[in-house]
Amino acid sequence: MSTTPHFMIVTCTVDPTQSAAFTHTVSHARPILGATGGRPLGHHAAESVLSGEADTPHVIVMEFPSKEAIQAVFADPAYQAPSPARAAAFPRLLLPASTSFDPRAMMVAA
Repeated sequence: MSTTPHFMIVTCTVDPTQSAAFTHTVSHARPILGATGGRPLGHHAAESVLSGEADTPHVIVMEFPSKEAIQAVFADPAYQAPSPARAAAFPRLLLPASTSFDPRAMMVAA
């Protein structure tokens, strides 16, 4: 198992008319993410789009202790199960993972 932190950069569109589906999806995902050591580092919503089109205005950066921890999330049967609530809450959802992106390295102390 690797000991290098891995990061998942979630980009998504949240359907504001699907608040119950959103709540359901998040409440079921949190224990799975937490059991693998995943923790959110930040959640950001675009306030405006300065260039291009914002297909995914929400960005969530998550840190995991290893590549295997991220893989465990997606191997978990509870996450694997097709989820109509997830599809309704997040019409667009992209989940790239990387070791080369480390948001902590970009943070500069003031």
